[in-house]
Amino acid sequence: MDRAEIDLLFTGTGAADWLADNEPVRAENGERRLPASLLVDGHVLIDCGPGVVEHAASLGLCPQKLTDVVYTHGHPDHFCVSELQRLACAHASRGTLLTVHAHPVLRQDIDLVEGVVFRPVLPGGSLCFGELSATALSANHQGRTRDEQPLHYVFSKGETAFLYATDGAWLSRDTWTALLQMHLDAVIWDATTGFHKDDARIFEHNSVQMVELMLGAFVRAGVLKEAHTVLLTHLARTLCPAQADLVEALAGTGIGPARDGMRLVLAHNGQ
Repeated sequence: MDRAEIDLLFTGTGAADWLADNEPVRAENGERRLPASLLVDGHVLIDCGPGVVEHAASLGLCPQKLTDVVYTHGHPDHFCVSELQRLACAHASRGTLLTVHAHPVLRQDIDLVEGVVFRPVLPGGSLCFGELSATALSANHQGRTRDEQPLHYVFSKGETAFLYATDGAWLSRDTWTALLQMHLDAVIWDATTGFHKDDARIFEHNSVQMVELMLGAFVRAGVLKEAHTVLLTHLARTLCPAQADLVEALAGTGIGPARDGMRLVLAHNGQ
């Protein structure tokens, strides 16, 4: 891979209602989405909910090659201790440790897992994974407790960068101010409520219409490069259409729905 490229693999694109009793389920049409998660450059995993490790392995991930797990927040579809333990055990078999980055509130659960190194993350904090780095930003979402601040992340390598923004509705003013200093190749946005404009979950999740409004602001402010990619994730089983219907409904908007197993390679285009 070129030094400026960032490899993205969607190991899950679903919201919490794709789980029943903490187990993945299928929609009536047979579709299945695992809890929203993303593998970056083959070794950094954003979020790890139920079923994600097995699905990631089916997509070619070798758990021993995973160096870091980065959490957005502690809700059970994003943060599963047993899944983290599976990853840590894979490292223990070869005498290595897994590094886990999360809000300090989650430390009490992470400390129950042997074989991990905990790194606390707060808004504005920087993370380093070799050539790849990330900046944490605040998300408009209620955490597992009132003390937890859910997080978005901007990942970058050289001049290539993307925003991973789930879970959360709109953006906080502090986050927008930080983004005004950035020049992104892609945004991966929460679109939990689909085309439902009046569902109460819009107070901590986005609809497609909300994403369209933010996209316009990003483009006008120059936060997104001229050639950019916008994908939707954290799609609710009970609120969003099937994948094919989503693709059709979003045609011409410059926005696409991510799907489990989708791979995307981002590269700086010189703009």
